[in-house]
Amino acid sequence: MAPMREAGGRRGKAGGWAARADGVLAAGLLAASVAWCAGQALDRRAAIAAAPPPPDPYAVAHRVDLSRAGEAELRLLPGVGPALAARIAGERERGGGFASLEDVARRVPGVGPARVRWWRDRAHAGTDAAGGPR
Repeated sequence: MAPMREAGGRRGKAGGWAARADGVLAAGLLAASVAWCAGQALDRRAAIAAAPPPPDPYAVAHRVDLSRAGEAELRLLPGVGPALAARIAGERERGGGFASLEDVARRVPGVGPARVRWWRDRAHAGTDAAGGPR
């Protein structure tokens, strides 16, 4: 078999045009990989920018005191809209503060065991977080 010639018609070193083709292929793959990674990074940056802001730490960590909270604060609890917040505040004004979450369930129509379970880590009544009397 005759030796391979380069594009200029001269015999090249070992590999000749094949070695150059491998180099061009490697450079092309490298450029494509860099472009793909840059695209992925831009997609992630766009997703982060479009994400909603993190929750307010005060709202997450704050426990609502059912014996003192106003209607706006009561509405922070899951399942509490304007009507239920008004009923809770009205019952508290009529009958005094609540002794416990179960007391709220007994005295306020629309508050039952399911809501008390929802509120267990988000609200308290009658005692503070340390268990002492209010």
